[in-house]
Amino acid sequence: MTPRSDVRAVVSLLLCMPAFLWTADLVFATPPLILAAASAPAALLTALILFAQRGERRPYRALGFALLWGAVGAACLATIGNEYALAHVADLAGYDARSVTSLLVAPALEEVAKALGLVVLSCLLPHRCAVRATASSTVL
Repeated sequence: MTPRSDVRAVVSLLLCMPAFLWTADLVFATPPLILAAASAPAALLTALILFAQRGERRPYRALGFALLWGAVGAACLATIGNEYALAHVADLAGYDARSVTSLLVAPALEEVAKALGLVVLSCLLPHRCAVRATASSTVL
């Protein structure tokens, strides 16, 4: 690894640290059966994608980043955004604020958070493979 890639790796880890800590807190507070049921579909889908494309050269760092971002980073950002939106929607919707937030605001926030991961992925990877890696990670 070059010094520049070492710096990028350290900066990436530092930026992700709050999300990792938040996720660790949730993981340790969640019963194992629920945790397994929530993780199994993503793990199965990942295994199927890698199996189906086993002959192709894959950007594994990009795939790993996309998986971690979807599981940790995007979930953390979406949760924070949903709580913020809930406080503001409560003024408009009154007692039904949680339902309005869940139906209208949450899906948009979650998708924007996932798309932000692709933007970060495109910025972190060298230019020559950023487009291919981002397109490959979009499947996930």
